[in-house]
Parts: sequence; structure tokens; C-alpha cells
Amino acid sequence: MSNKWLEMIEAHVEKGILALSGVFLVGMLVQYFILTPHRIDFEGRKCSPRELNQAITEAAQELEGRMRSATADDPKIAKFGDRLKQEHNEGIFAAAGGAPVLPVALRRTAFLGGKIEVPGLEDFEKAAGSVTLVSPLPPSTPRVRTGVSVVYRQPLELSVGPSPAAGVPAAAPQEPTSKEAAAEEDKPLSWISVAAYFDTKKQNKAMLDAQYALHRSKAYFAGAEAERQELLAGGLWSEWKPVESKAMPKLDIRAPKFEDGRYVNRDEVEQTFALLKQWQVALAQPPFYAVESGDDWKIPPIEGFEDKPAEEDVVAKPKKPKEPPKPPTPVRQPGGRFGGEGGGRLGGEGGGRFGGEGGPPIGGGEGAGPAAPAVPAEADPKVAARKEIRESFNEIKKFVRDNEWQKAHELALRIRDHQHATPGEEKKAKGLVEALEKKMKKSPGAGQFAAATLGPPPRTSLIPAELVTRPDSANETAVWFHDDTVEPGKTYRYRLRVKLWNRYVAHTRALKKPEDARLAVIAGEWSEPSAAVTAAAPTNFCVVGPKTGTSQASVEVFRFFKGEWLKKGFEVGVGDRVGDKVKEFPTPDFDDDLKPKKQDVDFSTDAVVLDIRAEEKVRMRATGRGETFRYDERPSMLVIYLDPVDGQVKERVQAYDRQEAKRYEEES
Repeated sequence: MSNKWLEMIEAHVEKGILALSGVFLVGMLVQYFILTPHRIDFEGRKCSPRELNQAITEAAQELEGRMRSATADDPKIAKFGDRLKQEHNEGIFAAAGGAPVLPVALRRTAFLGGKIEVPGLEDFEKAAGSVTLVSPLPPSTPRVRTGVSVVYRQPLELSVGPSPAAGVPAAAPQEPTSKEAAAEEDKPLSWISVAAYFDTKKQNKAMLDAQYALHRSKAYFAGAEAERQELLAGGLWSEWKPVESKAMPKLDIRAPKFEDGRYVNRDEVEQTFALLKQWQVALAQPPFYAVESGDDWKIPPIEGFEDKPAEEDVVAKPKKPKEPPKPPTPVRQPGGRFGGEGGGRLGGEGGGRFGGEGGPPIGGGEGAGPAAPAVPAEADPKVAARKEIRESFNEIKKFVRDNEWQKAHELALRIRDHQHATPGEEKKAKGLVEALEKKMKKSPGAGQFAAATLGPPPRTSLIPAELVTRPDSANETAVWFHDDTVEPGKTYRYRLRVKLWNRYVAHTRALKKPEDARLAVIAGEWSEPSAAVTAAAPTNFCVVGPKTGTSQASVEVFRFFKGEWLKKGFEVGVGDRVGDKVKEFPTPDFDDDLKPKKQDVDFSTDAVVLDIRAEEKVRMRATGRGETFRYDERPSMLVIYLDPVDGQVKERVQAYDRQEAKRYEEES
């Protein structure tokens, strides 16, 4: 069966192929003989290949005819002469009325030389609409310094005028005008200063990369801002809060104002910029308050201005002091009371009251002084000198009662430096010298004497002559900030940012974002946080050691009182509060008899003792040979206490407190 079908297919396959070929041939004949020729659309009609050539020729002839018959309109040429005459007749204050913009490059008038450029327009056109406002870069990681001082609270207020000369006080001390102001001046101020470096070279490059014009790429400081965090009782940091300090310079920034598209306060903004350029040093590195007593202000220990290695934990091997040479015994000479050639009252050549050449009028010279009572030859010169010192104290009392501060100060200086004065008399004279110096500084009648005797105030805050930069890089400028709002004893950390003047203020056309032209000052990015710092407090205590035969500890409380550190010892046990109020305590002030005035002094710290224990080994750093050091271990007492200021549990180590107590004693 299958073979039968196969034979049928083979018999008829040739016929099928012939049939398909016939169909293809018929189709080709229809395509080429019946449906030809092909037609093309030309100007809205179907054209065969033969008709197309004729249609194109006719269209060309028609276009040529329209061109030959067409007429041109008369051009309207403006009469610039009449227009110029009209504008001059209207006056120089008439509106321009659509005057053409001056081109950047004027038309070439000769074949020699290059294009004539209009100064300033090329940079403006190049930057138009393409400048991106650049924020100030973040400063380096800040460093901090703290202290407690009695200051003259007069911040620097900037005003239009000549720039300050180097060495001129930024806030000169003035006499208080009221009892309240005087009391405010005597209050100790706890402060923290924050400093960092700002890279002006990188800032300049960032401005140029943002299409700033070359003459607008210089950064001008408008001040600095600081934020701080406070260490909470739980050991966590609070949120960042801005610091509103009264110690920073006050500068009234005038931002640009626009009304109906017009820039209406150009003069104010330009004056602000001129003032800002004039006070660059004071804005980047503001002077601190003038310090009367206490801790002097110094640049926080940024790189290049670091403090020397801390010595609180350095234990140096004590060296045996050399015996000072004994002074020669005064010998009685004719004409003088106790020796010296010609009239010196207590020795020395030429009439000095307590020695020295020449000397002031008191005591005479070369026998010209007032006649002195005779002294027996067998009298001991030391005893006579001691008697004369006591008499000099009585004379100081008289000078003080008569407001003769100069003479009193001079006598106190001589007693303090006299070789026969006892330690008690030296201390008393030293206190008198300091008290009289403070009196003379505030006394309106002693200005010339204070300038000649005391010299210029060494602790007055001054504006630097020029910007302080990093010692090994003039491109890194130091910037700092003073915080006078800290609470003594609390722990903080800070971050700093720089404010710069907007070089494209009011230039809306040049900026990609025209709204940025309304900013007069640009605040930068924040720095990294500083290390933690505890604000210096006017009351501190140090551990002296154990109280013999008890479980208590001996402590010394130091109180900053009227510019000096006062010290009082206390015994404390577990659960006790450190310190207390003390009545009738000797203070730096003197009464009419030149004795320390006794006043009520509060030595309370409110610190609560939680534990007292002895440690067998406390590691301390000791000096080695040259600049090397080593670590020693020694026994010491520890006092664990609760600090009421921040709620933290802290400890005081007896071995470390020795240097701390020494620092307070040296400053008192």
C-alpha cells in the first residue's frame, strides 16, 4: 500500500512543479506589463517617471518668475543721532531705556594687536549663572583650655573706625560705676577656650573649583561658632547645644535687602564688609577678657602651641640645695644710721632706705638725709635693722591712711626684699605689695606711678598684631572661641565651625541658586568633637594623707577668694561632706593696722566621701636621664567621692595631689 502512494507522488511531482512555475510567470507578467509605470507624489499629484521630469521643470520656472517679480521692503534705520540728542536733553539721571549692553570684547578697529578687553566683565560673564556657593571647610579637631580668673567683663564691640594697633588693649579695664558692678568684677569666672586650625589654602582651592572668579576666591573670617555637649550623670553626653558667649566680639552683620528687584541697602553691606576686613584678626582670634588675677589666658594647646608635658605625675629625685653665701655683716660707718657711706638708713651705698645705690629721697644720700638718732656702737646691726623694719610697717600704715599708695608700695617692696626680714614679715610685705598694686591700678591718681613702677599690665588681653598660623604652615590659620557660660566642675566637649563672608553677596546673576546671594555670612561644616574637659572651679580639694589613729583622711580645700587661693585643712570620713564655712578667716585684704582682714569664707565643696582606702602601688611617671622618663610605683591614699556638680563618682589620689596642691600654693 505504501509503495502505491509513493509511486503516485513520483508520477505527479513534476506536474506540480510546472504548475507553480506557471503561476510565478503570470505574476511577473502582470507586474511589469499591466501595473507599470510606477507613480510618485510631487506637489500633491501622482507622476509617472516620464511626467515627473516635466513637473519639476514647470515648478522651477514658476519659482523663477516669482523671484523676478518680487519687491523688497524698505529697511527702518534708527536715527542714533536724534536718540543721543534726546537722552542728553533729558539729563544724566534719566533712565537708560533699553540701551545695549556693553560687549565683553569691542569690535576690532585695526589689524594690529589683540582684542580690547573690558576689565572685570570677562570674569563676570565667565561666572554668570555657573558659580556654586562654597561652604567653609571644617576646622581640625579642637583643643581646649580651662581656667578660673577675676576679669574685667568688657567684651570687644566692633565699630567703624581705624583698625587697632598692635599692643592696644581690646577691652581696657575701667573703674566700676556702681557697687553691683564692683561686686561683679570681683567674682571669679570659670572659662573654657576652644581652638583649632582652618586651612585657608584648601578653602581657596574649593572656591576656584566652584567657578569663583580669581579676585573673589580669598576667604574673609566673620567669626566662629561653637556647640558643646555636657556629660550627664549616667555617663552619656547630652545633645549638641549652641554656646551663647558674652566674651566673643559683637559685630552687626547687615544682610542684603531687595525690594521690587532692587538692591536697597548696598551701602550698609559694603560698610559691613569693610569693617569685617579691618578686624580680621579679632574675628578669627578674639581677645579674651582682661585678667586681673587668677589663671592667665593662653592659646589652647593646638599643634605648635602645646603645653609642656604635664608634671603632676612626674616624680623627680630631689637634689640637695646649695648653701647660699652668707651676706656680709653691716659695719657702722660715720654719717649713716646703720652703715653704708653717707646716710643709708638700713645699709647700702648712697642713701637707699634698705640698701641700693642712690635710693629715693627717703633715707637721704651722702649724709644729706635727715639727722638720725645715734645708735650705740656696740648695738647689733641685725637687731637695729629688725627694729627699723617694724618702724617701716608703722610708716606704711600712715601712708595708707593718707592714700599715699606710692610711698607705701615702695616701703613694702623694700621690706619684702630685705635680708633681715623674717619669713612672716616677708609674707606680710608680699601681701601688702600685691594689695597696694591692685589699689594703684584702680586709683585715678596713681596712673603715672603705676606705669613707671609696675610696667604695662601684663595680664591685659591684647589683639595680636597679625593672624596666628601654624608654625610650620602659613596656610593654616588658628581660630578660637571663648565660652564664659560654663558651670564650674562640669565636664564638656566642643565642636567648632568657621563663618566666612559670602564673596558673592547680592550677585544673584552669577550664582546657580540666586537665593544664595541673600546670605551675607556662610556658616561652615562642624569639626570633630574635642576631648572632654572639666571646667575649672573656684573651690577644689586635695588629699594630704591619713589622719593618724583614725579611719579618716586629711584634706586641704583651696578657695579662690578675691584673686588669691586660700587654703584650709579639714578631716573627713566616709559619708562626710568635704569642707565647710569658716568664720573670721584671714583674707588678702588688710585692715587699718595692716593685718589680714578676717572675713567669712565658704570652703564648702558639697563633695560627699564614699570610700577611703590605701593603695599599695600607684603608678607614677618619674624623670630619667636627659629627656627620658620612667614609671615608679609607690603607696598612696585614695578618696572616692560623689561630685554634686555632675553626679559623677570620682577619686582623688594623694600621690597625684601633691603637685596639684603645689600649683595652688604657687598661685596664691
